[in-house]
Amino acid sequence: MLFKKNKKIILKQAVDTGNFFKKTSYFKAAENDIDWEWDLFIWPVIKNLDFSCVLDLAAGYGRNSEKLKKYAKKIIIVDIQEECINACMERFKGDDRFEFIKTNGLSLKGIDDNSITLVYSFDSMVHFHKDVIREYIKEFQRILKPGGFGFCHHSNYSAKPGSSFNENPHWRSDMSYELFEKFCNESKLDVVQHQIIDWGSKKEDSYYPGLDCITLFEKTES
Repeated sequence: MLFKKNKKIILKQAVDTGNFFKKTSYFKAAENDIDWEWDLFIWPVIKNLDFSCVLDLAAGYGRNSEKLKKYAKKIIIVDIQEECINACMERFKGDDRFEFIKTNGLSLKGIDDNSITLVYSFDSMVHFHKDVIREYIKEFQRILKPGGFGFCHHSNYSAKPGSSFNENPHWRSDMSYELFEKFCNESKLDVVQHQIIDWGSKKEDSYYPGLDCITLFEKTES
């Protein structure tokens, strides 16, 4: 009973985070940054990976999938918000490489075991509660093919333990790269590298050293 109760709490954390971005202008505004973010942070890390079947987790309005579609043979878009799924369906209408799944915020139900070559999440998981991230990492282990990789952009802000993401700089959740690696180890996923990211200029009040992290991990066991 305790496990089920905890699961309900974690599910509520996922839903509450998703609802914060419901009917917002954030996704359209974020389109302005994806080109330089892709060139600086993303492509150098993923360029040699297998794009046969890519999962874009928490895809929003599809700005990352717009980049990924140049390389991917198949893309599965997953999001907790119906409006995001609908926006992506409209954006990629007529492209039969795409599949769309609405998640409950924890599960990747509907995705086969050992079927994904690249799990991808950029500029979304930074807001996820640490317990939600842990549940998704368990699912990554299930759906990734042996030899498949995960690329996750997550918060590295742990200055306020137990805080809500919307209380913190740039809406970052209480998370760290050490904790992400711990979750990966629990699920028998091997961390290949961490890339710590600073945001803002050192001359500005918005400068936060080490605020984010990109973690690349691999499923080496079947």
